[in-house]
Amino acid sequence: MFYRLSLAALALFVAPGLADEPQKVPKVRVLGVIKKVDPSADRLTIAVKGDKTPADREFQILPTTRFTFLSAKDKKECVGREAYKQPQFKEGAEVAVTDDGKGRAVAIQVGTSPVEDGKK
Repeated sequence: MFYRLSLAALALFVAPGLADEPQKVPKVRVLGVIKKVDPSADRLTIAVKGDKTPADREFQILPTTRFTFLSAKDKKECVGREAYKQPQFKEGAEVAVTDDGKGRAVAIQVGTSPVEDGKK
């Protein structure tokens, strides 16, 4: 009897904790060219590369979004709204966006490294 009671108590405490764990959504990396940067709405629109018919994707920029700006000589990193101050963050720039599967940008790489340029 004590055994059944202890199992029931354990189930009451453990089961709700397991149900609250968020399911992990796989991160997706999208390559393209910046079509529009909207600082007032914290939105980025890109023209996706690789599709036969060009498609636009829009991403929300979060305060925690990590940016990497690559050029032939250096690499700059920043977070969130600091990216709007970078001259590379403009229409026409090549970009790789990693999103959380819900349209929110987790990481954004702007430009290409010299190694990537050599592969093309």
